[in-house]
Amino acid sequence: MNKLDILLINPSLDPARDQKYFKGLKLQDEVERQQSPYLGIAYMIAVAKQHGLKIKYHDMPSCGVTVEEVLTTIKEQEPVLIGLRCFSVQVQEANEIAKLIKKYHPNSNICVGGPHAASVPEETLNEFEGFDFVIGGEVEYVLLDVVKGLKAGTPIQNIHGVVAREGGAILESKMFRSWQENPKRIHTGWPEVKDLDKLPFPSWEEFDLSKYPGSDPHFSALELPMSTSRGCPSACGFCYRQFGRGRKNRSVESVLAEIEHNMNEFGCESIIFCDETFTSSQEWCTELFTKMIDRGISKKLRWSCETRIDAISLDFMKLMKASGCYYIFFGFESGSDRILKESMKGFDKEYIKQAVDWTNEAGIIAAGSFILGLPGETEETAMETIDYSKTLDMYSITFPIAVPFVGTTLRNQAERGDYGLRILTNDWKEYGKQNGRIMESDNLSYQRLLELQKLGYEGHPKRKLPVEKFLSGTQLESSIATERIC
Repeated sequence: MNKLDILLINPSLDPARDQKYFKGLKLQDEVERQQSPYLGIAYMIAVAKQHGLKIKYHDMPSCGVTVEEVLTTIKEQEPVLIGLRCFSVQVQEANEIAKLIKKYHPNSNICVGGPHAASVPEETLNEFEGFDFVIGGEVEYVLLDVVKGLKAGTPIQNIHGVVAREGGAILESKMFRSWQENPKRIHTGWPEVKDLDKLPFPSWEEFDLSKYPGSDPHFSALELPMSTSRGCPSACGFCYRQFGRGRKNRSVESVLAEIEHNMNEFGCESIIFCDETFTSSQEWCTELFTKMIDRGISKKLRWSCETRIDAISLDFMKLMKASGCYYIFFGFESGSDRILKESMKGFDKEYIKQAVDWTNEAGIIAAGSFILGLPGETEETAMETIDYSKTLDMYSITFPIAVPFVGTTLRNQAERGDYGLRILTNDWKEYGKQNGRIMESDNLSYQRLLELQKLGYEGHPKRKLPVEKFLSGTQLESSIATERIC
């Protein structure tokens, strides 16, 4: 058995539980959704392979991989580096898995990455004994340096992008400290890939793509995620911008080449663009969409995205439709202009209905969300949001409850008690957006927030997907996605 340089893990102590959860997210039985392979992991694998490293990925929740199987891989292939990638809601389970690995393989080198660890690396190491160090930023090339350092026996805490512990003490990176002092751009501290075109295409050949039904209701043989940029220029207080507020785009030709690669190599018929605000540069997007039409891609592939309501126009959306767009998700956040202002969204609610109307007129499916419990929320503003949502002609509207994620302005506000906010728990496994037992305010208890959330969903019963809308204008031929090894 060949030895591994890197073993990457998406953690879960109970994969069957997680798969049941995924199934519960479906809006209708015949429409699979909400499971998409991690794009960041696919990039890490691609860079590692490009540099001759042996790498393996265990997606425990999606592929049903047990802890025992992970331990077997470690025993048989002795990876130089074990990396766990997790969100806040997963970090406790990631730590438990790391501790089990240490129990049976005490000399393992275990790092943790992802939004939670990257935003509070020192706190993460202090709280969770299973992790030896944190990696953060755009880590594709950081992993190469870490593996090289571990093989050579040199101190990895000197590597840009690493916050480590040694002998129980956390060794603080100078670059990380500079990021703490200037939180508006994470890239002043964490590593950055300056030219995204130089990254190899994601290594989907290392995934069992049959395990991922897709994030959006694509009704095709295979949906794959893509990113055309990194960074988000918006200032929403509830969001952690893992790539910072400075935005950098790939070239249009690089994106087109990846689309065609995904179609030819994997039988991809649908793309979900994962950019934080996909249409923030209409000039760049217009070039992309026009070339997708000119090259005939729009007749073979459909796509979806998430964007802001103030980054579109009717003519622009008609071009999106012509290039293959079938579905857009909007983050509305509130139907109250006061709450929108307090949350730094940068638009008024009058834009919301206009955006939805334009989406429908262009023949694209509209979906979106309103967050309840944002700073300054009252019974009156929450009901204003719920009532306003009923005026919108949309396929799907969700009502998550505000979560004070680490690294966000919202968490800082709640820790200070601004707007009467208070954090109820730091039990990270509770940090799901539909939970509601994480934060409350003097205006609204968490129990009342849950009641308001229920009212919101009652006003929007599940709707049947308007298949005819997104099939119009496309000529997709059905095919079966190639089966891959997980």
